[in-house]
Amino acid sequence: MRKNLGKTFASGLQWIESEAGWPVSKTSGMGISVTNQNNLTEPIFNVVINHEAQYSLWQADRTPPAGWSTTGMQGSRADCLAYIATHWTDMRPLSLRSQAPVS
Repeated sequence: MRKNLGKTFASGLQWIESEAGWPVSKTSGMGISVTNQNNLTEPIFNVVINHEAQYSLWQADRTPPAGWSTTGMQGSRADCLAYIATHWTDMRPLSLRSQAPVS
């Protein structure tokens, strides 16, 4: 959950705090980014999933492609990859996983 820190600049830039406590800058039309501990700006990503339960990253300021939906996880690339690593433990597509084992 992000909280608005209540700071809006003349340019329309708003500062919001991410789950990790980093300030997240959100600018209309310019994407969403986070300032990391090295004061480098990096994009914010959503973790998306398709009907085969396959995961991917998608930039947060873009609508996921057809067939993909957001999981609710949003953060830096590293945070999102860590989320995927803990949730996508079987790389087989869902349709293959749900088939009965072949004897």
